[in-house]
Amino acid sequence: MKATITLLTSQRETKKGFPICVELFISSKNRPRKNIGASKIEYWDSQNNIPTKDHPEYYVLYPKVLEYVSKITKINHNDYTPEEAANFLFSDNKKVSTKKGIGYIDFFNVRINEKAARKEATKNYKEIRDLIKNYLDNTDVLMHDLDYEWVNEFINFKYQTGCNEGGVMSYLRTMSAVYNEASKRSSLNITNQNPFKAHLKKPKKKDVIVIPEQELLKLTNFSPHKFATEKSKFNMQRALAVWRFQLFVGGHDYIDMSQLRWEQIKNNRIKFKRYKNREEENGGPEIDNYLFDELLSIIKAYGTPNSSRIFSFIPDPVKDNQRYIIYRQNVSRTLAKIAKQSGMKHKMKTKSVRYIFKTYAEEIMTHDTIIKKLMGHSLRGVSFNYLGKLSYSVVDDAHRRIIDYILNPPQH
Repeated sequence: MKATITLLTSQRETKKGFPICVELFISSKNRPRKNIGASKIEYWDSQNNIPTKDHPEYYVLYPKVLEYVSKITKINHNDYTPEEAANFLFSDNKKVSTKKGIGYIDFFNVRINEKAARKEATKNYKEIRDLIKNYLDNTDVLMHDLDYEWVNEFINFKYQTGCNEGGVMSYLRTMSAVYNEASKRSSLNITNQNPFKAHLKKPKKKDVIVIPEQELLKLTNFSPHKFATEKSKFNMQRALAVWRFQLFVGGHDYIDMSQLRWEQIKNNRIKFKRYKNREEENGGPEIDNYLFDELLSIIKAYGTPNSSRIFSFIPDPVKDNQRYIIYRQNVSRTLAKIAKQSGMKHKMKTKSVRYIFKTYAEEIMTHDTIIKKLMGHSLRGVSFNYLGKLSYSVVDDAHRRIIDYILNPPQH
């Protein structure tokens, strides 16, 4: 018994080419077949039996062919009965098995219910569960059948749909965590090694961008080019103002600016939680920072009082993440122009404010606890267990010193 995939050049050629045929040779009289597409000879790699990249339907056809190639490899290297092989090869399921055990999706649901009962965040788990269900065409795969090849196929599928490495690794970390949890339960009798571990890569360390104090001073008297349109001038001034707001309020991400609301301001203080921590229990640490005059003047000049959000000109990523991403990319280009026109050697980025704020806070010997509170980091560690609540005056005084240092750095 042997499974193959070939371009049937012996058959009549249509406008799309010759049929791509998957065949299971059981005997000379029993050779079930299935046509899965078509290709002209010049668009077919006969050595590897896959379409070439210049095939007109490459991005649709290649994942399908890859799926069948994987199935064929397993059939030709395992002891399937003819019935099992035919069912596996020609079924729409991604996986067919005669083994017994719990399904991966089923155990995902178990974990989701357990986390919900403990009042832990479940949104990420639900999203990845649904993504896997979609990949499996609303079927399931037994946890005993999860192996290196299955994970590799899933990874290829995600890359082909446009997902980047960071996104794929994020999925795999959660999927691996679910597998690990299942393997701890003796009743499930999962003896295979975690198939996700071999694919996981350590996150790439991001370049830390800290703009020297003297370069930041060049932004103080920034003025758009005299030939720029009024709209362009306004957009540049607003982009710089929001960037300075990010920096002065505690070095917070641009996405957090999109979520700031008028109701969060009270007695010249603003309370909010980082967007990044939205999946954590209670949304993570609460930031409770004072709005100094530099911050209030930016809100007055560019705030949108007719909206519930303070900076509603920034698209809301909760409602339309793609629109938000495009807008943020445009802002990044605007900041690059500002840096260039100001004669700066370093790039301005929406993310660089976190590094700048923390670096300058440390330069003037600000206590680590205060930095964490201003930036919304969790207070973890034995020493923090004995820490009482810091007064507003202590935190605000330190915050003021950091802003003053940024605005008036020492001359070297």
